[in-house]
Parts: sequence; C-alpha cells; structure tokens
Amino acid sequence: MIVAVRDFITDLVNTFLTVVRMFFFTRPVKSVSQIKSGSEAVILANGPSLTGSIIKYREKFIGKDLYCVNNFAMTELYSDIKPGYYVLTGPEYWMNKVGDLYITMREELFRNLIEKTTWKLHLLIPVRARGKKIIESLSEKNSNIHIHYYNTCPVEGLRCVNHFFYSSGIGMPRPHNVLIPTLMLTVRNRYKNVYVFGADHTWLDKITVNDKNEALVDQQHFYDSGSSKPGVMYMLGQRPRRLFEILHKLMLAFRAYFDILEYSRKKRVKIVNCTPGSLIDAFDRGEMD
Repeated sequence: MIVAVRDFITDLVNTFLTVVRMFFFTRPVKSVSQIKSGSEAVILANGPSLTGSIIKYREKFIGKDLYCVNNFAMTELYSDIKPGYYVLTGPEYWMNKVGDLYITMREELFRNLIEKTTWKLHLLIPVRARGKKIIESLSEKNSNIHIHYYNTCPVEGLRCVNHFFYSSGIGMPRPHNVLIPTLMLTVRNRYKNVYVFGADHTWLDKITVNDKNEALVDQQHFYDSGSSKPGVMYMLGQRPRRLFEILHKLMLAFRAYFDILEYSRKKRVKIVNCTPGSLIDAFDRGEMD
C-alpha cells in the first residue's frame, strides 16, 4: 500500500511537471494524420543490420509507407528506395551553437535532400525548428519536400493523462533518439502494423572510457559499420556526455519503448521488431508477413 501511494504521488507530481513543460515547449501544430497513405508502415532505422534487412525484405516494402531517419539521405539507398517519410529530431539539425562536425554533417544532409528528392517527401521535424531558415529553405529549394512539425514535449506521470497528451499531439515519451518520435508518429497515425528494421541498439558493449576519462561510444550505422570509431556523445551538440549521462539516456530510451508499447495496444497498432539481434525488449519479434 505504501509503495502504491508513493507511485501515485510520483506520477501525480510528474503529470504536474508535464503540464508546466507544455507551456514552454508545446506549440500548436497541424495533425499529421492526413499524410498517411497506407495501412502499414515500415521504419528504417540506421543500425548496422539495415543493409541485410533491405536485401531480404525489399519486395515486401512495396505498398507500405516507408519512414527513414537522420542521415539516411546521405546514402545511395535513399534515391534507390525513395521513402515517402523522413523524421529528424536532434536539435543539432537546426541549432546555431553546435560544433563544426555537426554543421558539416547537416549541410551535407540537407544538400542531399535538396538534390536527390525527386518524389513527394514528408519531412517531419520538431516544432522548435519552425521558423529556422535552415529548415524552411529545404521546401523553398525543392518543392517535393513538404515540412510537417510535431511536439517533443516530454510527457510523464499518470498513464491515462499521458495517453491523452499523446493522442492530442502535445508530447511524447522523452525523445532520446529518433526512433521514439518515429514510432509515436506512426502509432498516432493508427497504422495497422508497424515494422521496425535497423533498430539494433547494441551500444552497451561498445561503451568505453579512455585514459582521459572521456566516455566513448561506437555508434555504428549500416553505412559506416566497417569504419566507425568510438567517439564522445555530445549533449545538444555542445559538450561531451559523461558515462552516467550516457547510461541514463539509454535507460530512458529503453523505458520509453514500453510506454509506446502500451499506447500502441490502446490504439490497436501492432509494432513488430524485425531487427535481428536487437536489444529492444519491448516489442514482439518477428518477420514481415
């Protein structure tokens, strides 16, 4: 009974804090439900296993809404499979005060988006990027790119209230990686099935600390799994994260998947993790039937 009362009070406090955060981080946005074209969605995360999965399931992607994320447009696969949906979430894609590495990366990404996109593309990005010239110019330079905004306000607390905020587009579980908002967007769009590929999440055994006490993570992607090297994980594109901050970030991400699972069941959306060897333990494992 004491534990139950403690948990209720904690949830109540977190709900109050969520409402407070809403006033600072949530902005009116148009619903993205109209952009859905099929009953099933495929999420292509950038994990090392994605290349093999695309080779195996390529033909089964036909007729499904394809969602890609982050730097996918910098690969040859982007022009090859022509995804209709593209999700970005990291503030380094539009913030001014970021390191030179991030500036170079986003300039290359946006150049690829502008030059390669010859089909209709829905670009989904946090509402905090609205009004940023670097983002708005994408649709100005390429009329095939249609920009949609979504709220990333962290929602925590009472379950029933959380689900109301999710459905209203007010916020979502803490978006500590791009897969979290991508899953939330597909669940909110009420696809019948959502298939996830390339969500390896196998970072735990790739975390090290060097002699300078710098916490390093080898964040491998399908396009650099043979050449990637351990590097620092930056916070908001500025300072390196410490080890406890990296582990806390990972914990919040893995916990968010269980929040998404519960919400998806309420919305009758089936999420299937088709990623071989994935460390995500929330969603059912399976293959695309």
